[in-house]
Amino acid sequence: MSEADVELLKRRFDTMVHRYLYSRVSDSGVCAELAESVFVSAARQIHRAHTTSDAWAELLMRLSRRAADRHERKTTAAPENVREQSPLVVEDGSERDTPAQSACPDPQQSRAVVVGASSSGAPLPGVEASALKLAEQFSRLGVPHTITLTGDEATPQATITALHTAATQATDTLIFYFAGHGTTDQRGDLYLGGSGEAAGSIEQLPYSRIRDLLRRSCASRTLVILDACASGSALPRFTDPPEAEQASSHGPQEEYVLTATGRDGWALDRDPANPGSPYTAFATALLHVLSDRDDDTSPYLDIPTLHKSLAHHLTQEALPKPLLFARSSNPQPLTLTIQDTASTHHFRSRRPQPEP
Repeated sequence: MSEADVELLKRRFDTMVHRYLYSRVSDSGVCAELAESVFVSAARQIHRAHTTSDAWAELLMRLSRRAADRHERKTTAAPENVREQSPLVVEDGSERDTPAQSACPDPQQSRAVVVGASSSGAPLPGVEASALKLAEQFSRLGVPHTITLTGDEATPQATITALHTAATQATDTLIFYFAGHGTTDQRGDLYLGGSGEAAGSIEQLPYSRIRDLLRRSCASRTLVILDACASGSALPRFTDPPEAEQASSHGPQEEYVLTATGRDGWALDRDPANPGSPYTAFATALLHVLSDRDDDTSPYLDIPTLHKSLAHHLTQEALPKPLLFARSSNPQPLTLTIQDTASTHHFRSRRPQPEP
């Protein structure tokens, strides 16, 4: 690889690498050093493997993630918002043991809302495919009644309407899955959808509205899965008042929030390790954990184990590490039932209506 090629590599991807590193590392001097090491390492690999220019972006992003992860492990013994906050927030599945018996959703009394917000802001081709595939999967996981919103249907108002409908119908388990843009305002509050640039626009949905709907629902358990940038901002913070982490006496007794990234992490629309996958990087790993269970004879998958498998799969590929928040007084965690066949009542509606 010639010096001219190296300079071209730097000019072409300098902004991309620095932008990612600055989202993970606040010290500008450290960022510059990490970026330089990324370029040096990339140049060596390209020279050895004769990598084409089409693969440079993927290589640089993977090396950038690896460099940022190493820096975080070196500078802190407890990742942000994980161990320091509460033993209920799980980073790698080691904070809590999985009970021998677990609680599965009642298929008739459980509901799911799946949103793939791909039409507003910068294009996200993997988002809609991920939402549609996950909606199919929920019918195999003990939650066959699913409302799916994608493309132009996935507006903030339609999402609230669909979630309100599901929240009034579900008395057992209520699941909300969102894939799309995510950003935060100056206070650190999470907004879903929109362009992913400025928080609070009319095209964006405050996560606080989602949280309030879930906590006022009739369901006894709720599970939120967020595949969006900065989705870790949905987790409770040190500055939140104590009552913010507690459900009302009439609300869910168990809460689970699974996020694709930390508070300042980037969710990837494509999986660099699986370029042929039509899904996002997080959804690709999630579908792999849910579907590829040939080596597991158990038909059950509890949420802490799901998170542990996800974290292992994603970090092996130097992809963003998912986080899990769990609040429950029940020693038996929410468990999904993996079924070979299941009748599905999957429907798509621009304006979701209550089921007859």
